[in-house]
Amino acid sequence: MLNDDTIQIPLREPVFSLALLAMEPANRLSATATISVDPDKEHVSNVVQKSSIMINALEERERKRFFTNLEYCNLSEVETIYCKRAQSILNVSATRNSAAFFAPFWACQTVARDICQVIESVVVDLYQGNVVTTGGDSADQEAFGIPLTNAYLTVKAYPDEDAPNRYNLYTEGMSRFGLPELTLPNCSTNLLNDGAYFLRTVAQFLWAKLERIHPEQPFLELTKEFVIPTEFCEYGNPNFHAIKGPSIRLSLEVICDEHETILVVKEPSNYDDFYDWFLSVNEEILELRLNIQHLQNSENRLAVTADIAA
Repeated sequence: MLNDDTIQIPLREPVFSLALLAMEPANRLSATATISVDPDKEHVSNVVQKSSIMINALEERERKRFFTNLEYCNLSEVETIYCKRAQSILNVSATRNSAAFFAPFWACQTVARDICQVIESVVVDLYQGNVVTTGGDSADQEAFGIPLTNAYLTVKAYPDEDAPNRYNLYTEGMSRFGLPELTLPNCSTNLLNDGAYFLRTVAQFLWAKLERIHPEQPFLELTKEFVIPTEFCEYGNPNFHAIKGPSIRLSLEVICDEHETILVVKEPSNYDDFYDWFLSVNEEILELRLNIQHLQNSENRLAVTADIAA
């Protein structure tokens, strides 16, 4: 039940999908894609078998719409040119049919990676607005089965029209999981990197909440003011879990209009000024990161000493 001390963050149906642009005709691409999700094939992973994967070739009208949306993505000039060379486009999507919220997300990633290994192609995530790296170490992409925001969340800065040298930070990548995008308003130029880091921390905390949410629940309920354990600052770094750092207190405001819903990050009630709070949070996080860096350096020196002794 909603009361004065809680907020309800509206949840939409998550959209787990990727666009695969191939330098091959659609018929060959579709055949390869079908093999990659065949549950009778030994190579098909467990996460794919447990998800309802759908693979569809885009028709001409859909292709035009796709390339229109592609113009708003964070692609380099080289990536854009390469994408426009594509002979065919597949939409790889999955639906949630188990308790594990992120299972279909990982299924899409797995299928896209498998196809890219046999056909020259590039994978685009329209919801994050970038090209997906289908290789790399999974430790840099997930922790405890939850996607890491440093890999799957984009933060953009837009000039504040009412305040010179100020920017509003917005995320891209929350909506694919059914959450509103986050914003940190009126951020000075010297705090943009810190602001992006903090938004990823808040997003990581919210993504972890989704893993335990019921598929039919229409909202995520939080207290208006809450604390985020500092392990969510870098959720994939074990040292952030091992060291007990100061919890980050903040509040969120849900703003809805006819076009969109956004989550505004704000200071808690024990602060009268946003910047006093934000600078205080940054100082605590910086001190924690320095302590962890010192710990890692010490561990590395011990490892080198042990190797020499051996």
